[in-house]
Amino acid sequence: MKALVTVASIQNESAGPSYTVPSLCRGLAKNGVDVQLHVLDSVPTCEREYSVINYERRRFPVMALGRSPEMLQGLKDAVTDGDIVHNNGIWMMPNVYPAIAKRGTKCKLVFCPRGGLAETALKRSRIKKFLMGHFGGQYMALRETDMFHAASMKELLEIRALGYKQPIALVPNGIDLPDVAHKSFGETKRKIAFLGRIHTTKAVDHLVKAWGNVAGKFPEWSLEIAGPDCGAVSTLKTIIAEKDIPRVSIVGELHGMDKYTFLASVDLFVIPSLTENFGITIAEALACGTPVIASRGCPWERLEEKGCGWWIDIGVDALTAQLENALDHSPVELERMGIVGKRWMAAEFSWDEIAKKMIESYKWLCMGGIKPDFVQLV
Repeated sequence: MKALVTVASIQNESAGPSYTVPSLCRGLAKNGVDVQLHVLDSVPTCEREYSVINYERRRFPVMALGRSPEMLQGLKDAVTDGDIVHNNGIWMMPNVYPAIAKRGTKCKLVFCPRGGLAETALKRSRIKKFLMGHFGGQYMALRETDMFHAASMKELLEIRALGYKQPIALVPNGIDLPDVAHKSFGETKRKIAFLGRIHTTKAVDHLVKAWGNVAGKFPEWSLEIAGPDCGAVSTLKTIIAEKDIPRVSIVGELHGMDKYTFLASVDLFVIPSLTENFGITIAEALACGTPVIASRGCPWERLEEKGCGWWIDIGVDALTAQLENALDHSPVELERMGIVGKRWMAAEFSWDEIAKKMIESYKWLCMGGIKPDFVQLV
């Protein structure tokens, strides 16, 4: 089987697709799929189990659209002997090209919107999305999709809410289990952490305000915020200064093992996002043995079912109450939760298992037979 995986870019290391798309390609290749990754911009040079074809984007009319006639032609050439073209992302030309390229071929289009069809996402840059949808071909590409790929039930429901009736493969993102030991939960100095893009949709201001509400009760705890500034750091600094919130550090962007070392060095990970289609940092924190508090904007209700965290309402009040509860837990209790989370990630979220599910859905789409139970029909 030959799969062409497409994504606009993997240059931004802090963006989820920059990790998950290459990881999926690696998993597919290790399970016998002939994988080509088609991507704009330069990519790091390293040995891979799959091939990478990268293209330059044209600056006219708008560089951010990712226009690349070379990418379109490259995909047209590749689909002639391809079985699957698996698009990742939406609202850019590289997310339209696969639908154009596969016309008249046996190649099937799998479309993963990567959170781009969430209600909150659709409200942002409405004019751009209107133009891309009606005149750039994005709505056409969605209509001509053979199967959607949703990373969570939340994303699946978002796709259905827009009226799309194609099959949907519900396959989450995977996680690499880092070779890093968790800190001792019994240490005197204890930490809460956030890691991710510091953007308004992440609602990190909710965490800062909630921490300000409880910080006086827990003098042994501190809050550390890591990630690139996507326009919200100045707001956080203003809140911290105006409310005189103690023991808050903004530590900047982290990548690779530095990221995992950071996640393993804290006692509790908090992600208060307004919306996430998956939330890869939750899986990364759990894989490092750290329990998690996640808002209901994140599709991680199983945190409570598994006993490795809490899934709470969005907002400062709910987060304040849950921080008080979580910080009252003993080091032994938090350590137990962390161990449970790490085992859960190993059992269900390894890239090998995720790739096998994706291949099963590809084969069903191309050849028929018994439908996988994780593929939903209308």
